[in-house]
Amino acid sequence: NSDSLRGFNDLRRFVEAARDRGIRLCFDLTLNHIGMGSRMARECPEWIVPDRNEKDGMKRAGCWHMNTWLRWNDLVKIYYDHPHAEIQADIWDYMTRYSLFWSHFACLTGGMVRLDNLHSSHEGFIAHLLPELRRACPDLVVMAEFFTDSNTVLKRAEEWQIDCFLANSWEYPYAADLRRYIRYLHDIGGQVRHYVPITTHDTGTPAQLFGAPEAAVPRYAAAALMGTGRTGIVQGTEYGVPEKINFIGRGKKTGFKSTQAVAEGIQRVNELFTRWELFHHEGNIDFIDGDHGAVLGVLRRRNRNDDEGFLVLANLDVNNGYSVPVDLSTFVGTARKVLARDVFSDSKQILSIENAVIDVDPCGIRVFQVRATE
Repeated sequence: NSDSLRGFNDLRRFVEAARDRGIRLCFDLTLNHIGMGSRMARECPEWIVPDRNEKDGMKRAGCWHMNTWLRWNDLVKIYYDHPHAEIQADIWDYMTRYSLFWSHFACLTGGMVRLDNLHSSHEGFIAHLLPELRRACPDLVVMAEFFTDSNTVLKRAEEWQIDCFLANSWEYPYAADLRRYIRYLHDIGGQVRHYVPITTHDTGTPAQLFGAPEAAVPRYAAAALMGTGRTGIVQGTEYGVPEKINFIGRGKKTGFKSTQAVAEGIQRVNELFTRWELFHHEGNIDFIDGDHGAVLGVLRRRNRNDDEGFLVLANLDVNNGYSVPVDLSTFVGTARKVLARDVFSDSKQILSIENAVIDVDPCGIRVFQVRATE
C-alpha cells in the first residue's frame, strides 16, 4: 500500500543520507521472538510456539538474568521447530528474507547487524542463516548478544563467524569482579572480539546502577582504556541522565541536560582511545593496583618488553577518594624509577618502582604516560 511504500522510501533516503555523511548503521535482528501485537502473531498464530497455559495459547519469550528467569509478557517465541514441514519452511524462508532485507541496508553504509538474544535463538536456523548473510553481504559486520560460558562463545565464534560479541561488564559493579572480567576479555581476546559498553538499553543508567551519573566516567575509562578495543555508550549516558530512557511505546521527546563532569570525562577518554592504538589490542595489560577494593589500575604497553606506556587508574567509588599504592615492578631492565606525565594536566613526576602512590578522587580517573628511567 501507499503507506508501506512511503515508509520504504523514507528508509532508503535515511540510509543514503547516513552513507553520504560517513555514518555506518547497525540494524538489530530479533530472531528469537516477536511482539504479541505484531502482524505475524495476528495473521499467522501457528508460527508461534504454543503454550496451553496462556490464555492466547502463545508461549512467552524471556531470558536468564543471573539466576532469575525474566519473562517478557509482551513477546512470544517464533516456532522454528514447527512439526508441519511446509509451515516450518515458510517460517525459515520469511525470517531469512527479513534478515537479508535489513542486512542489505546495513551493508550499504559499511555497517553491521546485531543478533539480539542469540543465546536463546534457534541454533539450526542461525546455522542456516549466517552463511546466507555472508553470501549476500560479504563485508557485513555481525555482532551477537550471546551470554553463555567461555567455551561455547569460542565455539560459536568460529562456527558462525561472529565478528564481535556483546560483553556484559555492567553485571560487575564491584572492582574485584570487574577486574576479573577484564582479565577474561584479554585472555580470549585473540580468538573473540568483544564490544564493551558500560550499560545497555536493557539496564538502568550509571546513576541507577552505580549510585551517581558521574560513575559513568571511571567505568567508561575501564571499558575503553583497559579493554580490548571496542566500546561505546548508550541511552544518554554521555549526558548523565538520571534514569533509563523508556523506548517502549510512543513517548514524549527526551530532553537532555548535560552533566558537565560526565561529558568532559567521556570526551577525555575518547580522545585518548582514538589517539593511541595500544588501547585497541588484547593481552597488553598488567594490573598494578594490588587488587584494591575500589580502584582499578593498569599498565598498558605495546609489548611486554617495552619500557614505556600508560598508567590508567579508575576509581569506581562515588563517595571516597583513595591514595593507591601501585606495583610498577613489571617494567623490565635495571631502572628503579618511572617518569610519569599526567596527560590531563601535563604535569610530571618521578615514581619509585618499589613504593609509588597515586591519588584518585571519587569517580576519578588518572592517566599517565610513563617511561622507565634510571
